[in-house]
Amino acid sequence: NALDRAKKSRQTIRKEAVTIRSDGKYLDVNLEVVPLKSQLDQPSFLVTFEEAVPKPASSVKLRKARGEKREKEQKAEGLKVTRLQQELAANKDYLQSIIEDKEAVNQELKAANEEIQSSNEELQSTNEELETAKEELQSTNEELTTVNEELQNRNLELTQVNNDITNLNASANVPVLMLGSDLRLRLWGPLSENLFNLKASDLGRFIFDVNLSFQIPELKETINEVVTNGINKELEAKGPQGRWFLVRIGPYRTGDNKIEGAVLAFVDIERLKQGEAKLRLRSERLEDLVEERTRMLSNTTRLAAIGETAGMVGHDLRNPLQTIVNTIHLAKDAMKATGASTPGKDVRVESALETIREQADFMNKIVSDLQDYAKQARPTFVEYDMGRLINDTLSSVQVPTTVEVSTSVETGFPKLNVDPGLLRRAFTNIITNALQAMPDGGKLKIRAWTSQNLAAVSFQDTGIGIPEDVKARMFNPLFTTREKGVGLGLAVTKRLVESHKGEIKVFSRVGEGTTLTVEIPLDLKR
Repeated sequence: NALDRAKKSRQTIRKEAVTIRSDGKYLDVNLEVVPLKSQLDQPSFLVTFEEAVPKPASSVKLRKARGEKREKEQKAEGLKVTRLQQELAANKDYLQSIIEDKEAVNQELKAANEEIQSSNEELQSTNEELETAKEELQSTNEELTTVNEELQNRNLELTQVNNDITNLNASANVPVLMLGSDLRLRLWGPLSENLFNLKASDLGRFIFDVNLSFQIPELKETINEVVTNGINKELEAKGPQGRWFLVRIGPYRTGDNKIEGAVLAFVDIERLKQGEAKLRLRSERLEDLVEERTRMLSNTTRLAAIGETAGMVGHDLRNPLQTIVNTIHLAKDAMKATGASTPGKDVRVESALETIREQADFMNKIVSDLQDYAKQARPTFVEYDMGRLINDTLSSVQVPTTVEVSTSVETGFPKLNVDPGLLRRAFTNIITNALQAMPDGGKLKIRAWTSQNLAAVSFQDTGIGIPEDVKARMFNPLFTTREKGVGLGLAVTKRLVESHKGEIKVFSRVGEGTTLTVEIPLDLKR
């Protein structure tokens, strides 16, 4: 009974002077039931039994008790009856608690039964609804099966169309980009994926947000024009690695002929561009060649005429020229004898005579160049000193006072087997050209040295220099950049040097000067 009360109230229940039987004896104990807090599903209780200690009595009471011992013994039977009555009362209480628990359980079972009946009714209603839903699902499933079959057929058609487009793109070998009306990427082929490094994540991106690695001027304006007007456009653009592409831009048309975007095709025209460049280069070369051949034919005609007339007119021109020079010398001598050339007197006459002499020398040089170029040079080799040859050449040339000339010959420079007359004329032409390149004065360095099997003589001036285009043609006959002269001086010089199995090397910088180096073999045979 105490355990049931503690279970219901969840509080500590204490009962005192409860009689229990232990080892055949009856004991009075104090009973205490304490509910325990536990993590178990079933409730736990602590039951303690404490022996009931009678209160101590005084000595008077003890004596009285001894006197009454016999009386108690007589009443022992009465106590047994009392205990039995107490046990009976406890059993009644226990039975009453069981009855109360049973009634409570019955009430709970009754309520649960009612709930079960209600749930059963709900389940029956739900089952009926499920049956109805099942029928609807079966009907819907049949419709979905029909739609699914149609979608499968459409998917097969789309797959076939997609395969056709893929194979068409692959066979066409042309990268293609398809754009929507908002200029976002809608579709591209495998070639486009490789060319533009496109990824699946680029689908739907604005085309100008994607790095296509192409230099296409005014692409956005052109696409908008194509989409707006429905016309085709073509542009040339540079792609990766500088390759040229022809970009064909056309409208994207739907089945009802609406324009909903643009299609960009990239045709590789690198070979075509290279062919055009080669063709253009060959055309330019051909034009230059035709021009050069025309000029050469013209020069050949002129040279042939010069060759025919040089021999005939050379003798006829030299005699009058020599007469003019001699007359000038006689006139100067006569002026000195008569005192007409005294300083301060007729300076104009002296200047005029000097001009006549210079022009006569110039005409004499032209005749010499004509004759030298018209006939083949046949050198007569003699052993000659190079220092002497340089000095002889300088003494025959009138050097302006504004030009500083210096010469140096390497110590131990050997004598050479040369034709001094031909080399003197060649050196004269080189020195004359150097002096003409320094109209305002300058420096002329002439240096001779040996290198391996060659004897070299260099003529270095501080003149205006020679441009590259002139340098390539300066030894051509009849080529000249000056107003005076026929352009045979350096051509003759080259032939005279080549007659000694030598060559002329040119180094020049515009504005700094020119160096001409004549190289002749040391072991030149006579």
